[in-house]
Amino acid sequence: MKKTLFSLVLSTCVLTFSYSQLRTPAPSPKTKITQQAGLTEITIEYARPAKRGRAIFGSLVPYGELWRTGANENTLISLSEDILFGEDKLQKGTYSLYTIPSEDKWEVLFYTTTDNWGLPAEFKEELVALRIQATAKEINHSEESLSIYIGDITNNSCSLNLHWDTTLVQIPIQLMTKEIAIESIVSVLNTSPTASDYYRAAQYYHEEKLDLSLAKFWIDTATEGNTNAYWMYRLKSLIYKDLGDIPSALKAAETSLEIAQGAGNMDYVRMNNAFIAANQ
Repeated sequence: MKKTLFSLVLSTCVLTFSYSQLRTPAPSPKTKITQQAGLTEITIEYARPAKRGRAIFGSLVPYGELWRTGANENTLISLSEDILFGEDKLQKGTYSLYTIPSEDKWEVLFYTTTDNWGLPAEFKEELVALRIQATAKEINHSEESLSIYIGDITNNSCSLNLHWDTTLVQIPIQLMTKEIAIESIVSVLNTSPTASDYYRAAQYYHEEKLDLSLAKFWIDTATEGNTNAYWMYRLKSLIYKDLGDIPSALKAAETSLEIAQGAGNMDYVRMNNAFIAANQ
């Protein structure tokens, strides 16, 4: 009986250990970030090595040698639209991100094969979609783990940032937002546009300081017969002011104010009162 009981306990222990999973943190945890910048979606996938008291650049990561820019698998960057680095265009798609660090200048390479483990077994220059130069600088803040992210975001630009230890590399990116937006506006407004389409087109042209005469035509079209859209009349007042037609700007602001009061939108009430007071 005791022998049978011992065998049962032993069998249970063996089964338990067989199906248990050892859980420990990864030395270089995998990270995926997606950032919208203008009309471009940028995704970065990489493993983040940690400093752990080690000297990094010029030591753990040698100067003058190709680096996988991360740990383990390739660091990948995916672009939903074409982008520009200065005058150099990088077409939309997915690339391995390699770098050649030096003390103050880095080479940044976008490589077209993405299935390597770390560096390619055989590096081929013809597979480099783009090679650019970037400036490295020392900053006061030390980053324990490699951090790659998109910063300095506007409608038309952003930067690709690489930060580890006290080294920061910021790579300016010019986005193709204006070309994409104008193409979309032309396409939509030449089909079956709504009042909202005309409003958004006018808003974009006003914000980007493009052709204000077109913005005026579009906002006039958007507000024609539209008696509830206080936000549209607010934009109308701003466009007319920028065109130098202050009486029409004040009239549009007063209309926006009246509609906003009826809708109970105090933010627009305050904005319109301030606009009217400043332009009377």
